[in-house]
Amino acid sequence: MDDDGKTARLIPPLTLIALLGIAGFAVPARPLHTAAGQVAAPWPHETSPTIDGAALDRLMARLPLDSQGQLIRDARTVEALGAAADGFGESIDDKAARRLRFLLSKGLPGPAGDQAGDLLLRYNTYRLALGERASPVSQAERERLQRRVFGVSDAEALFRQHNAMMKALAGEPAP
Repeated sequence: MDDDGKTARLIPPLTLIALLGIAGFAVPARPLHTAAGQVAAPWPHETSPTIDGAALDRLMARLPLDSQGQLIRDARTVEALGAAADGFGESIDDKAARRLRFLLSKGLPGPAGDQAGDLLLRYNTYRLALGERASPVSQAERERLQRRVFGVSDAEALFRQHNAMMKALAGEPAP
């Protein structure tokens, strides 16, 4: 990778760091970081959502983008979403969702930030739905859930490789 490519990949994380630094100066009466190292959103007069800044950085660094800054939907995207979702706990409330969408829209170029925010929230819904099942989820159930949460085209693009691998391991014929 040439130097321009390395520089281009550093811009989103550096933008997030700059935004978080500015937010810290905007609300000096409130600490920017919690004891757990999470970034506290500077919203006065409300219970502020806590966002794991490291998880958000991992997401922005790992999301695959094309040369025009468009989000590529494939297995790498699911891996990045999974790594980020692990840092956000059980659920993301409305205030945290708005904050995540804002930070991603500022940290990623063009529409990729908005797309990433939407996919992260849908992935979290998917992850929680899988965890709510009392018994192991069959591959067919998992694929139905993927289509319900992500839509047919996004589910196919995001989970094609994983689903094919799971079917091959189970000895099912490929479609």
